[in-house]
Amino acid sequence: MWKVTNCYAIPFSEQKEDTPELDDGFNQSMLQMMKRATPSEQPVGWLGFYTNADLSAHCLPYHDYYNRLISESSAKKDPPPVILLTVDTTFSSADEKYRMPVRAYIRYVECHAG
Repeated sequence: MWKVTNCYAIPFSEQKEDTPELDDGFNQSMLQMMKRATPSEQPVGWLGFYTNADLSAHCLPYHDYYNRLISESSAKKDPPPVILLTVDTTFSSADEKYRMPVRAYIRYVECHAG
């Protein structure tokens, strides 16, 4: 079990359908500041705000980016799986009527011997 204690906003653009844009310099800078402010904490993922309950098609490249970023910066030999937390900013899901519409995802990769 992981406990998410804080996060920071990430500027990104999904205007280009084929290539999502992330500001790597900004992310590296924020990661370094987070390490200085809370050196005992390990980054475990990223947060996405969406206008519906479905994941964006761009989530996979973002998730791969943060998986690489967190693996490279981790002091642990085997860093935890990267977590994606999403917030449906429309609060439109019926089952979320009285709760904050937050969901957590990890990437599951299935390997087949062959």
